[in-house]
Amino acid sequence: MNIKKSAQVIAHSCEWNENTKTLLAQYSKAPLDESNTYIFTVKLCDNEIDRDYEMFTIDCLRSLAELMNGRTGIFDHNPKAENQKSRLYACEVVTDPGKQNSLGQPYTYLRGQAYMLKNAENAALIDEIEAGIKKEASISCNADVHTCSVCGKDNRSCGHIRGRKYDGKKCFVKLENPTDVYEWSFVAIPAQREAGVMKNYKGGTKLENIIKSIKEGNLSEAEASDVTVGSTDALELSALIADLREQAQLGETYKSNLRREVTRLACFSQPHFTVELMEAVCKKLSVNELETMEKALKTAVSQKSLPQPQTAKQVKRETESKLTDGFKI
Repeated sequence: MNIKKSAQVIAHSCEWNENTKTLLAQYSKAPLDESNTYIFTVKLCDNEIDRDYEMFTIDCLRSLAELMNGRTGIFDHNPKAENQKSRLYACEVVTDPGKQNSLGQPYTYLRGQAYMLKNAENAALIDEIEAGIKKEASISCNADVHTCSVCGKDNRSCGHIRGRKYDGKKCFVKLENPTDVYEWSFVAIPAQREAGVMKNYKGGTKLENIIKSIKEGNLSEAEASDVTVGSTDALELSALIADLREQAQLGETYKSNLRREVTRLACFSQPHFTVELMEAVCKKLSVNELETMEKALKTAVSQKSLPQPQTAKQVKRETESKLTDGFKI
């Protein structure tokens, strides 16, 4: 299960020392030092229950610390090479002795040290980090275990709904056994307010399956809001939305024309019906109901005896007949 969890850039430079240079040397070919490299701290994730009722366990954070080392920093989880701006060179799990999470456990978080080059291209980004403008961030990783706090089973199949209470106990999910970390990103708006988690179904759920699940109501409100799609599916979804909008416009035009035709036929077959009355009635009918009414009204109109127009010759013959009726022998 691909998880994106909100992070936070701590806008201050780290301390430069010989150990920093040694750590950076793991990833750099050229020598890096304070003159050409900017380093900063990132709070990557913690053990707090987020607004989607999920949390990383402390053991999970420790595993993530090992997996996060060396991961690239990009923008908006867009995996393009030109988006690479930084890299994590050290990660550690930190416990705040003076703070507890909502479960009464010691508040623990994963802290990362990141670096980027000091050059003209990155100057504006560095200024924004220092000013606290570029602050929100998000990590993307995979966690295999999703333990339900109510029953201890896999929450994806146990039936308990996150956020609901069962015998006074609120259901949330413990995320454990991370198997991979993909990247961390600068984002304009984090997925969650604090330590929120966003999911991509493992292996990339097909777009049609996601839509089907939402339509059938198989996802809770929280789960539906968490569904994300990859770049390929995003393009497909965009095309689908454009197509649906076009179809909706055509359907609305057809329905509008159908209402006018039903109103015309009804007023013709029943002269005591007013246009205003029929328009009000038609607004409440579905397309199927309008089509049924149109068919019935067309039948009624076709059976109605219509007055035949008199031609000039017919008028003349009738007039002559009336004038000569008194002189017939």
